Amino acid sequence: MPKYLVMLRCSRARSNANRHRQETPAYLPYRIEAPKALDAADKAKEEAALYYPQYQKIQVDSVTEVRDL
Repeated sequence: MPKYLVMLRCSRARSNANRHRQETPAYLPYRIEAPKALDAADKAKEEAALYYPQYQKIQVDSVTEVRDL
């Protein structure tokens, strides 16, 4: 089964008082084994939502297939 490196871009929800402040997003790397790239992306998003509840917005930034040497 192929391995994929999934980069997730995560950010917190802002309150109205802090809307002028720009928050730097966090990038989370996940190495996932899955039959397809879309399955790997979905699995990474699910894991990130479980382990990082402070992030309200989780987006897939990139998915790359990783090959063993």
